[in-house]
Parts: sequence; C-alpha cells; structure tokens
Amino acid sequence: MDVKVTSDPTTPGTWHNGLCHDPGVLTVSATTVPAHNPGPGVPPAAPFSVPATEAQALAQLTVAAGQVETDAPDNYLVFAPTCFWVAPQPEGDDVAPTIDDLMGAPDSQGVSIVYSFYLSVAPSDSVHWNFGDGTTEDVPALSSGSCVTHYYTQISGEGSIPAAGATVTAAQDVSVTAFVGWVGGDGSARYECVLPGGGLGGTVLATQAQAENSCGQTFADALVDTPLPPKPVYQIRAIPVA
Repeated sequence: MDVKVTSDPTTPGTWHNGLCHDPGVLTVSATTVPAHNPGPGVPPAAPFSVPATEAQALAQLTVAAGQVETDAPDNYLVFAPTCFWVAPQPEGDDVAPTIDDLMGAPDSQGVSIVYSFYLSVAPSDSVHWNFGDGTTEDVPALSSGSCVTHYYTQISGEGSIPAAGATVTAAQDVSVTAFVGWVGGDGSARYECVLPGGGLGGTVLATQAQAENSCGQTFADALVDTPLPPKPVYQIRAIPVA
C-alpha cells in the first residue's frame, strides 16, 4: 500500500507558542499496489540434465559396485557348499540424493524463482547371481558377514561349465529418479520430471511424493560387481589304500 499525505497551501495556519495550528486541509490518500506475481514459472531446461545412462548416474553420485568374494580361494568342488558374497555391498537407503538449486532469470521487477533439481540413484535390495554353471539365483542384498551358498554338480569342461572354470557374477537393478521442484507466484508447489539426457516432460505435479513415484525409471542389472576370475571346478576322488 502506497500512502501519501498532502496539504492545501491556500489555507495557511497560525502560529501560537511555537506550534502551527490549523495548517490548512490535510489529505491522506492510499493507493493499493498489487502484489507482484511472477507467475507459475517455467524451469530452464538446459541447466537440468539427468545423466544419459545409468552408468553416468551411478558415477555422478559415486555409487560403486563391490567385488564378488568367496571362501574357495583356488577352485570349487562339486557337491561341496561354496559361499559367495559381495564386498562392499551397496545399499539403496545409504545413497543420499543430490539436490541442486538454480535461480531462474529475473522478470521485469527483478523477481526470480528458485528451482531445486533432485537426483536419486537407488540400488535394488535384491542381487542377481550367476554362478557360471548355467544356474542363477535372486537373493536379498546381504548384510556384512552373510553369504549365499551354491553347490556345483558338474566339473570344468562338462555341461555348462567351460573348461577354464566357472565365472561368478553379481548384479543389481538401479532406480534413477530426477525431477525439478519450485514454488510458483501463487505460493503453490510444483514438480516436473526431468528426462534422461535433459529437458522436462510429463504432467506438472503437486507434491514431492508424487514426483518421487512418477519420475523414476529402473535399469536392469546396471550395478555389476567385479566378477571373480574363472576358477576350475574339481571332483575329489577317494584313493583306496591297501
């Protein structure tokens, strides 16, 4: 509100004891200045970009796969329990998202909208194991000190096991979520998905929960742990002693 006070100089006042009395007509005028509304805002597409591949997203958030470990250091034995695990085991809940703020271009009155870019990479809580003998298994991501047990039933060079031995691998799916959030000139929050490689797409959403549910995509077997080198599978035979 703009307030202005004016007087009418044609009606002079009188002085008494150093004070001015009846200084004429005082006019008080108030003009309501409409609140500035920068509008809903359109996030600049160029500065926001989701990594084009899941590998780039993993690298941006420094999410790294571990290495497959086993209690069989030299070779595997048929019909004997072999223990496998991943060290270190990445966990989705432990990977913090990145949030970057960007101020939009100011409008004619110098008012800008701040846009928050959210990027999250979450490994799945399940690991896809391939034991190198034609068998696979999906097991929950194991805590430290736990392992998955596998039994080989063929020796190297037989069935599905190459002559050089079995190569064991482990992989996890990865979910990548990216969106932009901002508060429009009317005071309401808005969210919009960021597309792989950059740019915005989809419906403008009202809550962060909606954005987290709508702006994610899953990449199968994106987090591949360093495999063990091929190890031969042997069969131990008892030698009778006379």
